[in-house]
Amino acid sequence: MAIQMHPPGKLGGKYETEIPFHHASAPGKDAKNALDWMASNYRDMTPVMMGSPYNVRVWKEIQSQGHLAPSEWIARSKDFDLDNWFIGQRNQYQPARGVWSEATPKKHLSGDMDMDCPDDFLMEVIIVLLPTDNDTQWAAYLGHDAWGTAPDPRVHIGLSQKWNLEFGATIKTFRQDSFNLSVEWAVQRPISTVDEAIEVAFEQYYYSRVMLDKDYGLGGRRSIESLASRLVGSTVWEIYWNNSDSDEPPLKGPLLPTYRQPHS
Repeated sequence: MAIQMHPPGKLGGKYETEIPFHHASAPGKDAKNALDWMASNYRDMTPVMMGSPYNVRVWKEIQSQGHLAPSEWIARSKDFDLDNWFIGQRNQYQPARGVWSEATPKKHLSGDMDMDCPDDFLMEVIIVLLPTDNDTQWAAYLGHDAWGTAPDPRVHIGLSQKWNLEFGATIKTFRQDSFNLSVEWAVQRPISTVDEAIEVAFEQYYYSRVMLDKDYGLGGRRSIESLASRLVGSTVWEIYWNNSDSDEPPLKGPLLPTYRQPHS
């Protein structure tokens, strides 16, 4: 398929805003194919689905409140100690533990779907080309210096590098609205064991505590096991953050010695 590319500039229509990247738009039903086409034809850049024009405008409005240059965040990420960051998180927070139960793996990206009507495609999806062939650096271009419960770009970059090395995870979707931010990765080497799933679930919890504390999509089973069970066999990982400024007390739960925590 051929995609009409646009240079950095103003996005027209109802949600008029400036896009600082080369970009294209596609109907939601065609967005995944457009994403793949751009990845194949622009190998020196990183294509990312950003949802609807509304999502792009909200992202840009938040970015305009202040953001360090991508080169500065990339430089800072080189000195960032992810292991030490995990230690600090583990010393402050302990997630609830539960009983393992099987869950359906996530196999499909959702950046092209209407969040208000999850069975419907978006009318239009914006796909940007980040000016780097290192997709683990996506947060230097898209991340916020400080927004809600999301960490700063150094953490995003550090974990993306780790997950890319271990699981072949590559960013595919970055979607922002006034209340939530979600990021999706395609995973080339899915998790196959319970122990590995538990370890990554701890990493994802420390990365975004709202995954359990806010009970996003876990059907009331707020525990490391409920998060981990969805990772086994999943070829798509999705992480959420919200714009809450409150620091909720951590959920406490017994640590089961049969499972190891990451970076201990």
